[in-house]
Amino acid sequence: MSEELRPCPFCKSNNTTLDYYEISGPQELGTIVVCNDCGASAKSIVDWNTRPIEDALNARIAELSQAVGLITTLKPTMVMDANHPLDMVREVAEHVTARIAKLEAYVAELEAETEVQDV
Repeated sequence: MSEELRPCPFCKSNNTTLDYYEISGPQELGTIVVCNDCGASAKSIVDWNTRPIEDALNARIAELSQAVGLITTLKPTMVMDANHPLDMVREVAEHVTARIAKLEAYVAELEAETEVQDV
């Protein structure tokens, strides 16, 4: 099998062994993954490598990291000025609201210029 084994979900060791055992005779083999450090085991590589909670947390961490990147792109000093995550959210909301107001004013200006030219 070419699929790589992830570290042990309990002790994080890479000292694992993939063993084969007979299911109902020598022609039918099953697999078992065993951690040689803590003794944890799983019936297959898929079972051993499946970590839904860990994978969900890693996906959420990536999502939040991307959000922090976007926030710091909007106003790089914002993260440094904030003493609390809620303060940072308030600063972002104020910054975005002010930016929207400027853009709406600019759009209104452009619309007014266009109306004048049409007459």
